[in-house]
Amino acid sequence: MNRRHRNGRRTRKLILMAFLAMAVLALPAAAQDGSVSGTVYDREGGALPGVTVSLQDADGEDTGKSAQTDASGAFRIDGVADGAYTATASLQGFRSLIATVEVSGGTGSVEFALGLSVVEQIVVQGEIGEENVLRRPMTVTGFNEGMVVELGMNNNNDLEALTPGLQIGHQSPDSGHGNHLYLRGIGSQRNQEFFQATAVATYVDGIYTDELYALEPGNLFDVESMNVARGPQGTTGGRAAIAGAISFNTIKPTAQFDVNALAEYTDQASQRGDLAIGGPIGDSRVSWRLTAGSWQGEGAQPNIGPGGDYDEPDNVHWAPQLRYLGETVDFNVRYAGREDSGAPRTSVELTGRDVTTECLLTGTDPEGNPTCLFPNPFLGAANQAPSVRDCDLSDPNQLICPGDDLRNVVDYNTPGNEDSELQMAVADLNIRPSRGLSLSYKGGYRETTENAQTDTDGTSRVGGPDNPFLDANGYPFADTMTNYFRYSEQTSHELRLASSFAGDFQFVLGAFQRDGDEPYDARFFDFANPAFNTNTLATCQGLLPFFGLPLLSDFGTTSRQSGQGGVWSCPGELLDWSNAGAIGAFSDGNMNGHWLDFYGHSRFETLAYYGNLEYQVGDRWTLFGGIRHDQDIKTHVQNDVRIGINFGFAVDLWIFRNAAVEGFEGKNDAEWNQTT
Repeated sequence: MNRRHRNGRRTRKLILMAFLAMAVLALPAAAQDGSVSGTVYDREGGALPGVTVSLQDADGEDTGKSAQTDASGAFRIDGVADGAYTATASLQGFRSLIATVEVSGGTGSVEFALGLSVVEQIVVQGEIGEENVLRRPMTVTGFNEGMVVELGMNNNNDLEALTPGLQIGHQSPDSGHGNHLYLRGIGSQRNQEFFQATAVATYVDGIYTDELYALEPGNLFDVESMNVARGPQGTTGGRAAIAGAISFNTIKPTAQFDVNALAEYTDQASQRGDLAIGGPIGDSRVSWRLTAGSWQGEGAQPNIGPGGDYDEPDNVHWAPQLRYLGETVDFNVRYAGREDSGAPRTSVELTGRDVTTECLLTGTDPEGNPTCLFPNPFLGAANQAPSVRDCDLSDPNQLICPGDDLRNVVDYNTPGNEDSELQMAVADLNIRPSRGLSLSYKGGYRETTENAQTDTDGTSRVGGPDNPFLDANGYPFADTMTNYFRYSEQTSHELRLASSFAGDFQFVLGAFQRDGDEPYDARFFDFANPAFNTNTLATCQGLLPFFGLPLLSDFGTTSRQSGQGGVWSCPGELLDWSNAGAIGAFSDGNMNGHWLDFYGHSRFETLAYYGNLEYQVGDRWTLFGGIRHDQDIKTHVQNDVRIGINFGFAVDLWIFRNAAVEGFEGKNDAEWNQTT
């Protein structure tokens, strides 16, 4: 009995010990019943399927646990104990991201927003929404964030050098109406819409603009992608363009905190510093990003004269952003500002000067005496322009200086000044109402002011001590200057419904609207011509009968009587003409060198409706079609010119063409409708 009792107690003890051992062994398993879950997006807020998310412990050792995201970008890693971990998200074509995650109470969560890698994938805005350019036979040159950094791209000049078929016109205000873009040899002579539409459409964050000023956001810092589509953009979104389209897309805020910085010092003694910083706001779905920078430096075009160097950068830029990224809604708001001062770039001479011919154009005065109507402004100049001084100009057949001998040096007495600024606001809303459909809206406001002054005569000669209109050696000389003022205010809206079905059929439907207002004033000065810098009012009025013209009494009467296609006047008479507030009136008859002025003012509106369909037939064939209707409306509010004429005997006449005068209005309104 006692032995059996002892055996029974021993058996119960063994069973109890076995249960205790099983409980102890089960403790780690119970502690590892937790999980890490989350979602992986691209930087546009779209879900990324097929992303591998792996887990490492606090020491960086691989735990052997991983998962892939599903079609909605979601993932879940099970069997994770409480503690601190590092999660890594990776997908071919994208930059891998690492984030810390804390598992507490059996759960932990993390979100990723992957950016593109250097070369594997380039996303463009194509006919059917966003797509990988490597998967579609399009004539597109694309650059993503990694390529911009690796290639050291800083501005549009770098984009031009790396893009086949792209040419960017002279961006100097003394080049007439510069700032024009060409693709495959097709472009527009002006960046203002006074005549034809712009041949190359340009976009910043999806917002169309015809202004090249400040087109590269932040000098290409913090830019996620750029693409240049060559060829007519007829049925796509945005604005139709005959030559092609250029798009710039900046980096949006993400759910991860990050910092991006750039510092640069060049052999032209220019200093550039940029900073981008951003991340989430608490535990909300709202994130922020702030980009700012400065570019300062000495002039890239040295000036041997007293006017100071040209092509001297001096600008600052800033761009705050806010973004809400929900399950089905992605809303981003971005403001961008930029201010420029310093000195603009200018033209250099390519050929030698005639420094021996005294008069370039002869004529006679009212008494029939011979007179020089156009003295040679380079007569007696001691040297050729510094840009060609290293060239052999002795051969009369050598018209243009060889490139190897040409120097980017100027000789100016007038400083170059720039006072330009940009304000831009973008609202970008994307809604996914159901799987396979996306509804997007882009609204933008862009305001630019360009005000630049340059020396245009190419010499630093000034008046001598005895006569302000002759140099120190007694020769006539050139002293000219231009001042260009451009203002542009543009507003645009675009609504777009696009599909991304799993099947063979896809479509896009959209509408685009844009309106704007662009006044323009080009002023030309000649400080070495006596007729434009002295009071010639009395002399001019006394000689009006010699030209068969009456004294100016009112615009309408004089215009009809003269029959010359404009208003004839003497300087100082027109105190109430329509542009007096913009460029000044000279009541004393002294034009102060201001002898020519062009003033224009246009308003415009574009309406467009478009639709595209695509159907995949098997593995090798795709059927695609699109239709688009455009309506362009242009209004010339004002289109004036003011020209001073010097007859060589100290008498100056104005010829005005003024839109405020009956019979001399600006160009008629134009409306164009076309279905493509």
